[in-house]
Amino acid sequence: MAWLFSGRLPRRAERGGRLVVLLGLVFVLAVGGLQVFKPPFIASLESLAYDLLIRSVTRSGTTDAVVIVDLDEKSLDVFGQWPWPRYRVAALLEKIKAMGASSVGLDMVFAEPDRSSPTQLEQQLLREFRIKVQIRGLPDKLHDHDALLADTLARGPYVLGYKFLFGGFERSTADCRLHPLSVLLRHPPGAAENALPFHEASGVVCNLRRLGQAAGASGFFDAVPDPDGRLRRLPLVIHYQDSLYPSLALATFLRARGLNQAMVTLDRWGVESLRVKDLTVPLDAKGNLLLNYRGPRRTFPYVSAADILLDRAPPEVVRDKIVLVGTSAAGLPELRATPLDLASPGVEIHATAIDNILRGDFLQSPTYARGLELGLVGLLGVAASLLLTWAGAAISLLILGAGALAVWLGCQWLLASHGLFVSPVLLLLVLAVEFSGLSLAKFWRAERQARQRNRELLLTQDATIQSLTALGEARDPETGGHILRTQHYIKALATHLSRKAKFRTLLDGTTIEAIHKMAPLHDVGKIGIRDAILLKPSHLSVAEFEEMKKHTVIAHEVFRSAEARLGPNFFLRIADELAHSHHERWDGNGYPVGLKAEAIPLAGRIMALVDVYDALINRRVYKPPMSHEEAVAQIKAGRGQHFDPEVVEAFIEIQAEFKRIGVQNADAGQAQAVPGPSTSSDEPR
Repeated sequence: MAWLFSGRLPRRAERGGRLVVLLGLVFVLAVGGLQVFKPPFIASLESLAYDLLIRSVTRSGTTDAVVIVDLDEKSLDVFGQWPWPRYRVAALLEKIKAMGASSVGLDMVFAEPDRSSPTQLEQQLLREFRIKVQIRGLPDKLHDHDALLADTLARGPYVLGYKFLFGGFERSTADCRLHPLSVLLRHPPGAAENALPFHEASGVVCNLRRLGQAAGASGFFDAVPDPDGRLRRLPLVIHYQDSLYPSLALATFLRARGLNQAMVTLDRWGVESLRVKDLTVPLDAKGNLLLNYRGPRRTFPYVSAADILLDRAPPEVVRDKIVLVGTSAAGLPELRATPLDLASPGVEIHATAIDNILRGDFLQSPTYARGLELGLVGLLGVAASLLLTWAGAAISLLILGAGALAVWLGCQWLLASHGLFVSPVLLLLVLAVEFSGLSLAKFWRAERQARQRNRELLLTQDATIQSLTALGEARDPETGGHILRTQHYIKALATHLSRKAKFRTLLDGTTIEAIHKMAPLHDVGKIGIRDAILLKPSHLSVAEFEEMKKHTVIAHEVFRSAEARLGPNFFLRIADELAHSHHERWDGNGYPVGLKAEAIPLAGRIMALVDVYDALINRRVYKPPMSHEEAVAQIKAGRGQHFDPEVVEAFIEIQAEFKRIGVQNADAGQAQAVPGPSTSSDEPR
């Protein structure tokens, strides 16, 4: 295949293949355009390919450094429905801290005061019923559950969660206390420093201000599903009111490490990465982390909140670990569809992000991957174009199938070993488009060539028929006009018969065309008859007529011999039927076999009438011509004896057409028909 590198196509490709190559390059440009403009259906296919690749990559489990404390069904059975009084939440957090957790992230938001607090109950009764009630005998810290929770938050490694709003939704943030991320931004040279590519929030649902002030850190728990509803990435940083804020996962990780500073590197396409001390986290252009899922739901270790509160959980389950407090109880969790699971609790999404950061086995689809895909599309497309021009369909399909498998396995290997997602969609698409499109183009070109060859074969066939006919004319000058007229007669009669229900399937377009084309050969067997008999100007003797009959057998042997050499041939079979059986009679008294009624081939039955009609209305050396009306009368008289009655009926219906054909194609010098003796072409002359 040195021609691939020499730039010169092989001779076979040069013979009409340049157009195929050019069309292939057009396909490459079209697929490349899909890469640039990325229509929705391509994005959907790439998401599907990503999910399939993620499922095919072997995962080694979690780091065991992240634990989920679960407000599960058991916890609600023991301690009552959610939301719990804030003193119980404070007690849960205190116990988790006491067990040695390095940080605790809360996948929940406390946006309203705790209505179960005695202080809140007193105010509510006064406001709604004008009843002043004072609850006495409680320790001071139990009068306000929110104050109790705030006190707990101030004394531990806790991270509150909150939710940003987007799309123009706003909410007053006067009472919010958020914790922005201290970020150093590295802009690309020449880029405007005020243009930030992060997700832009328009509002926030936050915790009570005193809770936010008490907690040392907080982070948003927003997730951004793809258009198909599956969550494949999680924003680590969001821009809101001139500041950048960390996700719950990032904030909880930073709290465990005692950090609150990061550096974000931007390139001309958007965000490139986030760096925390010696750890670099690759992000997409909007600041999202491509999640490397560890498995389906409940891949991470879960501990029931009830077991924590009842001191039934051993301390080592959370010691020195990052803890996320969330819920899996029916009706409470925010379930998310992921590439590996249709309903995964939201808290596991944040656990996955933290685990990715801890292990450092990030997935990424950097900007240069798009350039790599585009380059591979061009390379594969050009190679496929040349291959399809040079090779046949079977070899091309085999090689392109192997190429498609190599593309898939290559993308799988890049994801598994380097965490690099290169979409195979456009690479497979260019191979599919090249194969289908160019195969169609080659088929169209081959079909055109086949049509041209068929035209040439038909012309050759016509020329052969004319040559054989010319031989007959050279032997018998009277046959020239007879051949032309019978060709027109038989087509008109066969076409009319085809409109009748009985003959509709027997006389389709192909059969009528074959009868019309081969009709001139019905008397070709006369070439084998001696001139003394063929050109005798008077009636033939019985012995001479017996020899004349042999012209049907001679033609039969010629056509059967040709079909034996060439194989089954519809046109040769029709020619044989016309030549061999056009002197058979409906009553069985014809020759050469003596076939009767419908045992006679239909083509022969039609030819019998046509041949006799033309013999009757034209002059012969042994007889004068009849008028059209006399010929019609004699043919009517032969109904059911000489001729097929239904063929005669069809002839009578279009006899005017026969008369017109006879007049238009009369032999030169043909005298006006006058009454004369009735002589059939079958009888001894």
